[in-house]
Amino acid sequence: MLKRFLISLCLIPALLCTGIPAMADDLSQGLELYRAKKYKEAIPYLERAANDGHEKAIEALDEIYEKENKTPVGSATADKFAADKAADQPDDKDAAPVPEASEDSKRSFWRKVFAIIMALGIVGIWMIHRTILKRKREESQKQSDNPFGRR
Repeated sequence: MLKRFLISLCLIPALLCTGIPAMADDLSQGLELYRAKKYKEAIPYLERAANDGHEKAIEALDEIYEKENKTPVGSATADKFAADKAADQPDDKDAAPVPEASEDSKRSFWRKVFAIIMALGIVGIWMIHRTILKRKREESQKQSDNPFGRR
């Protein structure tokens, strides 16, 4: 019983963490195709990653569309491109740029928060399981001390 619990204690975080790399899969696939100059194949991956908010994907798409002298028509990233271009143009030349947290650092923060919450949940489950086993052990001990059930 304890072996099963320990195995599940190890497998649960491993299974949950396998979904995290899938988030960046479109980005890595798209950037790999972009670097290989296979732009037509890279565009769908980069658009999905750009819709998820990856700045590198947006920059790569921007360069692809500039090289091909195309403008993305009707895509969700077209509006994002226009908004990013407008945001890059400073209204006042004397204004100091405001540092912003990048999307990657925000995602990294939330991944850490998720990992901490998972760790606390696992510790909580372990403590509950331990308490239940301790009570059962005590009941078993009481029954073995008094084989005839008399008190």
